[in-house]
Amino acid sequence: MGNNPLVGVICEERFQEAGGRLYSPNGFGDAFWERYARTFGEIALIARIERRGPTDAAAVPVTHPQLRLREIPAFQGPRGLAPKFPQILWALRKRMRGLDGLIVRCPGTLSLLALPFLLAARKPIAVEMVGDPRAMFESGVGGIASGILGPISVAANHRLLEAASAVTYVTDDYLQSRYPPPSRAIVSAFSDVVLSRESFRARPRGAGDFGAEPARLLFAGTIEQNYKGIDTLLAALALLRRQGREVILRIAGTGRLTGSVAAAIARFELGGSVVLLGRLGHAELIREMEACDLFVLPSRTEGLPRAIIEAMARGTPVVASAVGGIPELVRAPYLVGDGRPESFARAIASCLDEPRLLAEMSAENLAFARKFAGAGIERKRRDFYEGFRALL
Repeated sequence: MGNNPLVGVICEERFQEAGGRLYSPNGFGDAFWERYARTFGEIALIARIERRGPTDAAAVPVTHPQLRLREIPAFQGPRGLAPKFPQILWALRKRMRGLDGLIVRCPGTLSLLALPFLLAARKPIAVEMVGDPRAMFESGVGGIASGILGPISVAANHRLLEAASAVTYVTDDYLQSRYPPPSRAIVSAFSDVVLSRESFRARPRGAGDFGAEPARLLFAGTIEQNYKGIDTLLAALALLRRQGREVILRIAGTGRLTGSVAAAIARFELGGSVVLLGRLGHAELIREMEACDLFVLPSRTEGLPRAIIEAMARGTPVVASAVGGIPELVRAPYLVGDGRPESFARAIASCLDEPRLLAEMSAENLAFARKFAGAGIERKRRDFYEGFRALL
C-alpha cells in the first residue's frame, strides 16, 4: 500500500479528555504508542474517550505526535453499551475506513463489535492476545450477561484469529494453547512489559529486611471488576487476623467496586488492617512495592500481569493465583491453585513465618524479572511489526 501505510489500533482503554488534553488512566501513554510509531509512522487510534473534569491522579498524558485519534462514543459495560449500540457500530464502521491494516488488542468489547467490519474490510489484521476471554467472563465480568457474552466473545476471538495475518501473545504457552493462530500467520510471543534499567532493585533483600510486625501485604490492580479477586484477599486477611497475626493490607487501585470493597472491610471488621490508597502514580506504586513484605494477587483470570513483573523487579516476594500466564512468572510453592481464601491465608502465613524464605523469593524474583529487560523483547516486537508491515 505504498511507502506510508496507515495502520489503525483498536484499543479497549477508556481514555480521558480534560482541558483539551488526552490522558490514559492505565498506562497507555506515549511510550506505549512509540512501539508502533517506530515501525508504522502515523497511527490511527480507535478507542473510547470520556470527557470529564479532573482526570485520575495517576493518569498519564497522551501527546505522541504520530497518534491520530479516531473516537468511539464512550460507554462502560453492557448497560452503558445498550442505548448507544447503533451509534457505536456506526462509529466503528466509519473509523475503520481508509486504513491499510489493523492491529486489534484482544479480548475486548470493541474488538467484538468490530468483527463484522474487520472481516468485511479484507485488510491485513494483526491480533495481540493479551487475555483469555473465556476466563474473563467466567470470573464474572459482564455481570448477569456473562453467561451469554462469554461464549460469544470466545467464538468471535477464534473467528478473528482465523482471519489474522499476524498474531502475537503476551504468554509463552497459556494463551497459545487456548487460542491457536492460523498456520499461515506470522506468530510471535512477547510481553507488553519492557523494564528499563531503573526498574530494577540493585540487589535482593536479605532476611533481615523482613520479619517486622505488622507485616505489610500489597495488592495493586483495578477494582472495576471482580476478576482481580480482592474479595478473596479480604476474606483471607480476616482469617489471618483471627489467627492473631498482625498484618496490614494496602490496596492500590480504584474502580466502580470500591464501595463494595469498603463494605467488605467493614463486614470483616478489618478497618484497622486495610489501607485504601486509591490509584497511585508509577513512582508511588514502586515505593509501595519496595516497602511491602509480600505482593499478593488473587486474580481469577490474567494474561501476563504487569504488576507482578514490576514487583519482582523490585525484589518483592509474590504470592498469586495459578491462573492465566501467572504460572509462567511465579513458581509452584507460591501459587494458589484453588482460589479459596483459606488457601491464600495458608500461603501468606507460610511465607511470612520464614524471613529466610522471603529473602530467597526476593533473589529469585529479581533474577527472573531480568528477562523483561530491554533488547530481547524489543527485538521480537520490532520483527513482528515489520513482518506485519510488509503485508500492507
